[in-house]
Amino acid sequence: MTRLVAAGMLALAALMGDPDVCDAANDTPQALHDVAWYSNNPAVRQKTISVCYSDASYAHLYDCQNAARGESLARSRRLWRQSNILDNPQWWQDNQIARRSAAAICARGNGPAYPQYAPYCSLIFAKEIEQRGA
Repeated sequence: MTRLVAAGMLALAALMGDPDVCDAANDTPQALHDVAWYSNNPAVRQKTISVCYSDASYAHLYDCQNAARGESLARSRRLWRQSNILDNPQWWQDNQIARRSAAAICARGNGPAYPQYAPYCSLIFAKEIEQRGA
């Protein structure tokens, strides 16, 4: 992992001065990695952010921007996993419109929203059956 961090930082440093890899429109070096990559590689992300935040002249670099956005993405994923309200049965009971919409999506069993609701389908249908029987 240390080699990966060192290689990434050397490549970032090389990009800062290499005119052959600059974007012709604004003379800014191309990014080594995208936001998703930085969000999934915390060691490199933290090292890149520490270099970028240590000197404001690096702020325009795409890797600095991507690393910062990757940090935000990783943080939001952590918060989502920690506070996923959809796992709370009471939430589905209190939010009837959301429950009905999700039940329709689960009943279809496909579509663009289905993967997001699939983990909750059994809980949603249990609430629907419970309410019909009451």
